[in-house]
Amino acid sequence: MAGVLVGVAAPAFAGSAAPAPAPSATPLGDTISLEFSPEWYAGGAHNAGQYADSYAKVGFSHNLGNGWGLGVSIQDTVKPGSGDGKGAGNFQPEVSLGYKWKLDAFTFGITGALGYTSSAIVVPNSSGAYYAVSGTLDWKLDSKWTWNVINARYRNAFAGSWFTPKLATGVTYQLDARQAVYTTFGYAWADKGEYNNPTPNAGLQPDKFNVALGYKLGF
Repeated sequence: MAGVLVGVAAPAFAGSAAPAPAPSATPLGDTISLEFSPEWYAGGAHNAGQYADSYAKVGFSHNLGNGWGLGVSIQDTVKPGSGDGKGAGNFQPEVSLGYKWKLDAFTFGITGALGYTSSAIVVPNSSGAYYAVSGTLDWKLDSKWTWNVINARYRNAFAGSWFTPKLATGVTYQLDARQAVYTTFGYAWADKGEYNNPTPNAGLQPDKFNVALGYKLGF
C-alpha cells in the first residue's frame, strides 16, 4: 500500500513552461475487513460434507511501514444447536504481526499471531490460548484481479494438543483504490491428541473445509 513517486528532471524549452510534478499518492495506512463463512466437516470423526458451523470475522490492520503490519481480529463462530435447540458459540480474539515483500507482480508474506478461544480447543468445552504462523503468496494478475495463490497456516495451543494446520486459496477483486471484495476456499486438518473423540490419539485428521466471502476498506 506504500506508493513511490520518482521525479524525472527535464530541461525547459524556450517559450514553454516546465510541467508541474504529479501529486504523490497517499499510502493507505489502515484497513478494515469483514468476512463470513459457513464450514463443513471434511471427514475424520464426522461425516464428510456435513454442516459444521458458520463464523463472522471483523479485522483491523495498520501499516507500520517498510513492509510491516499490525493486525487485530475478532471471530465469532456459531455451531448448530443440539438438545435444547441452542447453538454453541466460540469467541476468538487474535493479534498478529506480519511482514510482506514484493517481487514484480508477486507479494510474499509471513505472519505470527497470538489468540484465545472461548470453548472446545484444548479440552472439550474449555478455553485456551494459542499461537499461529502463516505464509502467503499473492499474484497480481492486473489492476483489478489478484490471485491469492496460497495461505498456509500452522496453529497450536500453548497447553494440550490443538494442532490445526490449514491451506487456503482464493481471489480478490479491487473495486476502487480503497475497496476490495474477496472469496477463499480453505481446507483444514486437526490433531486434538487424547481428546480427539471418538478416536483418541488418532493423529492428524481431516477437519473442515469452508468457502469465505469478505470485504476490505482501506483508509
